[in-house]
Amino acid sequence: MHAPRHFVLLADDSGKGDIMEVIPDEYANKALTYRMGRDGIKWANDNHTQIWLIDKKNHTPMALSANAPTEVDMLVGLAIRHNGKYSISLTDKELFEGYGGVWLTDRNNDSIINLMDQPYEFYCAIGEQTGRFTLRIGKSPNDTYRTRNIIIYAHQMTAHVKGLEQGDVVRVLTPDGKTINSFTATQAEYDLALPQQGMYAVSVNDYTKKVIAK
Repeated sequence: MHAPRHFVLLADDSGKGDIMEVIPDEYANKALTYRMGRDGIKWANDNHTQIWLIDKKNHTPMALSANAPTEVDMLVGLAIRHNGKYSISLTDKELFEGYGGVWLTDRNNDSIINLMDQPYEFYCAIGEQTGRFTLRIGKSPNDTYRTRNIIIYAHQMTAHVKGLEQGDVVRVLTPDGKTINSFTATQAEYDLALPQQGMYAVSVNDYTKKVIAK
């Protein structure tokens, strides 16, 4: 019998996979940051499916976050080695009790799942995913921004963002997670031109919404 650990498990349909360790710290800096001697690096292995957290400043792949911030969305990276069905789950849910939830967001379809309730199952193709998933420990990602009344929508080839405060970080991403526009807000509203028809993700800080340009 193993000792309980704060593991998040990525597994394929045969049960094989990889883990990362995410230890919550409600007093930690709200920007996930790798620190040598405290956290662990995820070293790439081309032969195995892998999961990791992404350091917000330097994009360091983290196998262990010993002081993971709560109430913020932390970017999750995946390396998928074969096409198929996968799941993300917690190995020891009781260690995360008292925080409000462990929320996994899939930006590809706007799914938000509390891993305390159930694993998240999805299909994925070979390759790296570094913009699709986020993990939040605490309240649901929707709760914080519902009170802010941030409005994001698209009309024709323009994304409209309203309800911003000075200092909010706004990003526009393609479905594969590539950032095509990023800036810090200095006003309450912006109209953002979208380069071509299709789906985009528009994020304000840790809140993301899908829009369609047409």
